[in-house]
Amino acid sequence: MWVLSTERAELTFFATPESVPGGYAILSHVWDETEQTFQDIKLLHSCNVPADCNPRDFASSKVRNFCVLAESHGYQWAWIDTCCIDKASSAELSEAINSMFQYYALADVCYAYLRDVPSQDYVEGESSDFRSSLWHKRGWTLQELVAPETVVFLSSEWKALGTKCDLAFLLEGITSVPAGILRMEAELTSVSIAARMSWAADRNTTRPEDQAYCLMGIFKIHMPLLYGEGPQAFRRLQDEIMKQHIDTSILAWGPIYQPRPHRDNPKKPIHDHSEETYLFASSPSAFRGCTGRRAIIPNRSSGDASRQVSEADTIGIPVPSMTDLATIPTFTNTPYGVLAHIPIIEAHDLIIAPLFCCNYGRQLGLLLSRCPNAIDPARPLYHICFRFRDSRFDSRLIDLGSSFATFQLNGKRVTAQWKTVYLADRPPSTPPPTRVPMNRSMFTPFRLPRAHLRDLERHWDVQPLCRGGIPGRLWNGLISFSFSPRQPVGGGLPSQTFTIYLGRCAEGVTLGAHWVRVTFKAPPDQHSRDASNGAHDCSLAHVRDWPALTKTFSTPGRTLNVQLTFVPCHLNPDATLVLSMNAGGSIRSPT
Repeated sequence: MWVLSTERAELTFFATPESVPGGYAILSHVWDETEQTFQDIKLLHSCNVPADCNPRDFASSKVRNFCVLAESHGYQWAWIDTCCIDKASSAELSEAINSMFQYYALADVCYAYLRDVPSQDYVEGESSDFRSSLWHKRGWTLQELVAPETVVFLSSEWKALGTKCDLAFLLEGITSVPAGILRMEAELTSVSIAARMSWAADRNTTRPEDQAYCLMGIFKIHMPLLYGEGPQAFRRLQDEIMKQHIDTSILAWGPIYQPRPHRDNPKKPIHDHSEETYLFASSPSAFRGCTGRRAIIPNRSSGDASRQVSEADTIGIPVPSMTDLATIPTFTNTPYGVLAHIPIIEAHDLIIAPLFCCNYGRQLGLLLSRCPNAIDPARPLYHICFRFRDSRFDSRLIDLGSSFATFQLNGKRVTAQWKTVYLADRPPSTPPPTRVPMNRSMFTPFRLPRAHLRDLERHWDVQPLCRGGIPGRLWNGLISFSFSPRQPVGGGLPSQTFTIYLGRCAEGVTLGAHWVRVTFKAPPDQHSRDASNGAHDCSLAHVRDWPALTKTFSTPGRTLNVQLTFVPCHLNPDATLVLSMNAGGSIRSPT
């Protein structure tokens, strides 16, 4: 590792953190827009600095103040992530990130610099700047809080505010990390996978991959860095955790359904293949509220039904014999999905996989539904999630009672049989972007910017259709966009859809005015069938007659309003209009 001399801010290399003579201080901070890099520090010392000058004086204020403080506390060496990693070397960057937790754990002291907290702040006040500091919301600072034995919090003026031991109970309320972990009275491994994930649920990173990479040390995982893989990094992290840990709480994310005793609750499986229907979570935010979820290890050999354990709590748990291995759930990754050997409950028209996991002492099971579109009917593939009519949320999990000896469902005892099934673990590879044929020609009558389409697709499933081939100079076909909400919008029903139809009016032998219609009926009524054939009322549908080329279309009762605005296209301003759409329960009229 590279470290800075605190006296002159010069870089020196040591093979390991343990080989730094006299130990080192380390800095935790939130990055500013511009930070001094490894190359900047090297360049600083390659310049001809006058003999009576200290190169440290020419470093950035953050690097300089850190070195000055560490030196004043007796440290000869210091480490900061901005300038002690040569990020031009992918190998060095990968090694540093995989070693980051150890760098912080082995430091003599970690200074946590809070640029947004003044020295006079009363940190324990209900509305203190300390409580709302951005430092508590960054992904990388989680391991920087947990790993070191001594963390000293510093104000924006580099004055000490307290240590993590002193402020442990305050920090627990802010970060959800238990005070016992912060005070080093309990091992990190005593906390379940789900609970550790929940600590990161409300933290942010600049790059999506870092949502996974910043957690590797928390779970003692080492894996290659692949910047550019996006959310796949977090799924890779879960793969690696599953390989190395038997803690099934990693699967216990999402809402829990509480069945009503002695009552059959109407329900239906969900086959929309949304993110919550897969085994693995797409980001740490899925684990929000999971601090009480904990793995249960079956323990048949001792005569007990089971007991709650952590990875560190294994004393007295018998190692299962070959005949007992069936009581340990196993999960194997395959290209088809995760091959799971687990108990299965089939009762009350439900398929449930007990997870050997509890939430505050109550057993949890995964709600499974067979995928009707599996590519191999001989190997059934199961998704997760059910929709119950008496619940506001779609549920991945179901409460199976407080007894660890039996399973309870709707107030009745149910039994499980061990089976081997395939579970859908992740969505397919990212599909190509939605194709919009009308964008391909210079002479198209309409254009929908791809950036705007991406924004729309965050809330809507968009299905474009272009009848009559790719629009060109003499094109007289029909363009339509069908919108289905991914979630209720503006008070409309979840099933409510609408379609935008666009075309050119036939005026004699030439192509005339641009026209637009919007229909809301589903299934299609006569109006939508007419629109799909190009029929329109010229007095209402011609865009050139709209004030500011803008018009709002509404459902009866105005539960959903769709505002369309057009502007001339820079590429072909005389014949092409660019569309933008805004939809919701309340639309502001153009001024």
